[in-house]
Amino acid sequence: MAKMTSKQNERQRVSAHIDRRLRALSEWPTGDRSRAGGASRIAEDIARGYAHLGQEKQAREYYELAAGYCAAALEQAPLENLTPDRAGHHFFTCARILWQAGQKRGSRELFGQALEHYQSGFHHEICDVSITSYHYAIYCWIFLGAFEEARNGAETCSRLQAKSEVPYSSSDVGLLSSVAGLLREGSRSSIERALAEVRHFTKKRRIHAYGAQPHPIVDVEAYVEGLFEERISD
Repeated sequence: MAKMTSKQNERQRVSAHIDRRLRALSEWPTGDRSRAGGASRIAEDIARGYAHLGQEKQAREYYELAAGYCAAALEQAPLENLTPDRAGHHFFTCARILWQAGQKRGSRELFGQALEHYQSGFHHEICDVSITSYHYAIYCWIFLGAFEEARNGAETCSRLQAKSEVPYSSSDVGLLSSVAGLLREGSRSSIERALAEVRHFTKKRRIHAYGAQPHPIVDVEAYVEGLFEERISD
């Protein structure tokens, strides 16, 4: 019997994971709106698994399902009791799912709402809240095409991180700053370089594109890929 390659092993692992998550979703009390957040995470996990396997139709189906559950969870989120960064995360999570589901207009609206919460946390008395707010605002600006704001926000975030007692040596802020600058140039070659930088980062950090709410850089990679494909078709 021929030995399985690492890629075949990975596909087998992801397929087995999808099967487990499908069972979990079938057993989840999806009719209970108070548990919609959990249903959204499971459905997103399934969607990203299918996307990784190249099964786009199934991926889109579960992204859309995850988006519906995420919207229900967002309606119930106690935003007034949360710090700005945590409140922003609720919108940011749903925005990522909608973007992957192909609902770009709705996604941009949610990224905008997430950004509003993050901006309200820029000068929070808790330093970590300010840093997190700036960090995730950079992602929002990139998805909204506000690349100059993303560069400026990254510079501020880096200064805050440098002053913090908490080490941020593994932060991706430097990468985001570089990517935003390259996307601001807007040429085919600069977008290609941005894509190469993101791919190098994800490979070096061994960041997977599947799983529930993976590192947001995987969605930035997909976003930059889309921009590059548009340039190729021009």
